Amino acid sequence: MPADASKPGSGSQGPSKRKRTEKDAPVKPSRRSASEVAAIVANDAPLRVGFRNEIAKIYQQYSALLSGSDSGNDAAAFEGLLEAAKGNCGARRLAARLVPRFLHRFPQQVVPAADLLLSLHQDKYANKLDVDTIVNSTHTDALKGLADVLQAATKLADKAVPTVLRIVDYVLR
Repeated sequence: MPADASKPGSGSQGPSKRKRTEKDAPVKPSRRSASEVAAIVANDAPLRVGFRNEIAKIYQQYSALLSGSDSGNDAAAFEGLLEAAKGNCGARRLAARLVPRFLHRFPQQVVPAADLLLSLHQDKYANKLDVDTIVNSTHTDALKGLADVLQAATKLADKAVPTVLRIVDYVLR
């Protein structure tokens, strides 16, 4: 008579493996296309106005930085770009592109800029309205911007050694 595999000591290799079900699968963030997000935003007027205002504010800061006035407006505009990374996906992408572009004029902001770009590169989906292509582009822009941050940090000599080490460690992972 064959041994019953369910009885202990009957020669079975241990508990049988169960098949993975949909409930067991890890939950992936939902990917949204630009058309899906556009439909959501089009139906929500306050959200649409908020998105537009965020982008308009970034472009105002950008134009203030381009004008290059010696007043304190430049520093405030650059700090505004650093804060823009907390906004919607379009604002985060603009911040990832513009912060490295103007960092050479604000060497004292190397550490916040490095923190910003590292977090933008690691950031997955901050909210349900993030568009997959924009999130991927933000990751790419943030990684490219780290090169400019690294260059600015090396010019600061001893003051930015921890920042340089953090960026190099992150890139080598």
